[in-house]
Amino acid sequence: MKLGSLVTIILAGCGGLAAGYWLGHDRGESDGRVAAERRIAALSSQQQGEVKQSVVANQEPAPVAEAGLVTLPAGYEKMTLPEILDAAGPMERFQAIMARVQRMPKGEIESALKEMKKFTQGRFDPESMFATHLLLTRYGQEDHVGALAYLKGQDVWTQGFGMSTVLSSLASRDPKAAAEYFKDENNAALNMPQISGFMSGAVAKEWARQDPEGALTWAKGLREGLGGGAMASIIGSVAVQDPQKAAGMISDLKSGDDKNRVIDSLAQGWGARAPEEAMKWAATLNGEERTKALAKTLEGWAGNDPASAAAYVSQSATSGERDKLLAGVAGPWSRKEPDQAAAWLQSQAEGKGKEEATRQLMWTWTAAQPAQASTWLAQQPEGPSKDEGIITMAGQTFSTDPEAAVTWAATIGDADKRKTHLKRGVEGWLKKDEPAALRWLQSSSSLTPEERTSFVPVKK
Repeated sequence: MKLGSLVTIILAGCGGLAAGYWLGHDRGESDGRVAAERRIAALSSQQQGEVKQSVVANQEPAPVAEAGLVTLPAGYEKMTLPEILDAAGPMERFQAIMARVQRMPKGEIESALKEMKKFTQGRFDPESMFATHLLLTRYGQEDHVGALAYLKGQDVWTQGFGMSTVLSSLASRDPKAAAEYFKDENNAALNMPQISGFMSGAVAKEWARQDPEGALTWAKGLREGLGGGAMASIIGSVAVQDPQKAAGMISDLKSGDDKNRVIDSLAQGWGARAPEEAMKWAATLNGEERTKALAKTLEGWAGNDPASAAAYVSQSATSGERDKLLAGVAGPWSRKEPDQAAAWLQSQAEGKGKEEATRQLMWTWTAAQPAQASTWLAQQPEGPSKDEGIITMAGQTFSTDPEAAVTWAATIGDADKRKTHLKRGVEGWLKKDEPAALRWLQSSSSLTPEERTSFVPVKK
């Protein structure tokens, strides 16, 4: 899974927990009076006077801004959270959710999460995920022990993603207390690399904002799989202000998957902000670390200035590295200017890098401009890269145009790949629309007689 998208999945995982709780319900006359008195006491004398005047006039007190709290939008004052989630106006929904969760008594947070799980079953809209995330954040602030105990009763994915939120909240106040959680080797969430790495990263990110050196010392002591996420967050935070310092921190790490993750994170971010400096740093590394750092730096660079990144590959990369760097440029470039990315890629020599770059190009280009992508691909010389482009185009178009997909698959040059992907496409089409697939099988000039016979299903 790519790091760039880990935060959406995590929120979707929390969304499985979530559904609406009647956050706007009456809390009882006594509780309401006490809360109101405390808020009024915090106001200025002028504001207190305004509130008292409205009470004397037998009117609802005019809304006043409570210290540190988001104001409920007009019309949302008496809405429950489910009503907020279904109301019109996205900006107002987000504001109202924040206001409701901020004002919720801490003893009601767990009940709210349980109700959220029922209410949002099957819905993954941003507001529902946002509401769940805020509830878990509040729970972590108010009662992290209770929050962690609640999450341990959930499925492993929900547990891991939810605990990332709770531990992050705890770490903002007491990072060493949050770090204690990672000593529990019996916790299943700690044995799932993607989840555990995100969890350690969430704690490390908050810790690094207070004490980056202390956070790094902790991260270095974590076992393989946990340390990478933590160190990537710490060094990534440092890199925003001082990438050279972050690079120095990496040099002290022992080689392995965790170090590679940190290099990837630094290289891509630094490449997006200051690519020439980042390339100089990447060039100082050795072996596979150097190649990976160059590729990720180019990926970040290409996201902002793909033509310059491509020029570097063509003019400055060594012949041994060039093939490994093509995809890092072609992927981001194809999302911006696929025709220009294609023209550049066409000039590159065959190799595994060009095959991967062609896959990335055709996946994006086919989705956005299928006619242009198809025309370009048809003009390419036969070879492994063209075959990869055909396979990608066929896969991208099958759901909307299975005939075009299998027709393309029949043109794959490699005999084994052609057989595999043509068979897969025809079998899928027969399930989707058997009459149309049979007509194509009988009329297509791309098939041999043996293929035509072998693909026709045997009637029982």
